[in-house]
Amino acid sequence: MRVGVASHGATGHIYPLLGFADVLLAAGHDVIILTGSSLVPWLADLGYAAEAVGETIGWGAAQVQSRFPELTTSLPAEQAWRFDAELFADALPRAMAPALVTAFESRRPDLVLYESTNLGAVLAAAELSIPAVSLDLWAVGRWHVKPDELEQRIRAVWAERSSAPLTLDPLLGRAHLDPAPPSLRIPDMTEGESIRLPTRQIAWGDPRTSLTSWLTGHRSRPVIYLTLGTVGWGTVDLVRDALAGLTELPVDVLVAIGSYFDPTELGPQPDSVRVERFVRQDLVLRQVDFAVHHGGSGTLLGAAAEGVPQLVMPMGADQFQNAEALAVSGAGVALPQGGVTAAAVRGGARQLMDDPSYRAIASRIRGEILALPTPAERIDDLVALLA
Repeated sequence: MRVGVASHGATGHIYPLLGFADVLLAAGHDVIILTGSSLVPWLADLGYAAEAVGETIGWGAAQVQSRFPELTTSLPAEQAWRFDAELFADALPRAMAPALVTAFESRRPDLVLYESTNLGAVLAAAELSIPAVSLDLWAVGRWHVKPDELEQRIRAVWAERSSAPLTLDPLLGRAHLDPAPPSLRIPDMTEGESIRLPTRQIAWGDPRTSLTSWLTGHRSRPVIYLTLGTVGWGTVDLVRDALAGLTELPVDVLVAIGSYFDPTELGPQPDSVRVERFVRQDLVLRQVDFAVHHGGSGTLLGAAAEGVPQLVMPMGADQFQNAEALAVSGAGVALPQGGVTAAAVRGGARQLMDDPSYRAIASRIRGEILALPTPAERIDDLVALLA
């Protein structure tokens, strides 16, 4: 097959797709990655065929806020869907659909594989009668936005482009690859006409990066991994508060802060704390005892796949539903929105350390993930969609 892989230009969106792209390439298929311009040089350095297409999520967010100034990324949990509905089902598809049509006409893929927020890929594939399959980014098996809110917006964009009926499920494509393990999956997701293909998510990391020697060296205490993800959730004060709570415990802490503030802003830290901008999270999660994070689907699923108990501090997007599902499963603890204090983080981490049931349940969920078909085992299903 010639596969067009479509992703917004953000690492949290493209990492799951790269795990699948590697499997397709290993099986002898052609893969072209269509994504934001900022990621193309990096992908080319890694050996992928990549092409810059469309606008950035930041551009889309600016469009939304110019039309709806009351919408921000820090809405209360019960309203968090409103910003993302306008962003991913209206502003971005309007820019991405025509750009992807041009790219698909040039590349002529047999199949389009897109991450589930890139709804412009559905419209472009439908316009050119190309089968489209989504790779769900959701740890719990569904959007945090109500499907009808998404569908009415994306169908409106389609109606402006074409008078023909939309022949693909507007959210999920002809089929969708669902990585949610049973214990975390919220059961009331409507599948529509899309074929659901449960699939194990393969954690991806830059192969040129290795583990820090600080982590691989002999350690006599539990190690906690602290991160707020790749898109700058939270502030330096929030990280500082979390560290203040964790350093009161008999643990070592590895912190990944990304590029959104300088490590020196955290102030002096004890020898038990190691601060990095970026880490190989897929490797780190195999080495640590607990994870403290924002609740993004990639980090939550990555920790779950290694049987790591988690303390989640949700701040926006899908993080609230992820945190709730994790807490209900018994594999972790969730703090309320705005509830990140040193005392709360210390108490949540102590709860994970003192109660062995969290690790037992996390281990069971790891078994559920390992029981899911691998991406390699799903390639024949993708080929069958071309028949």
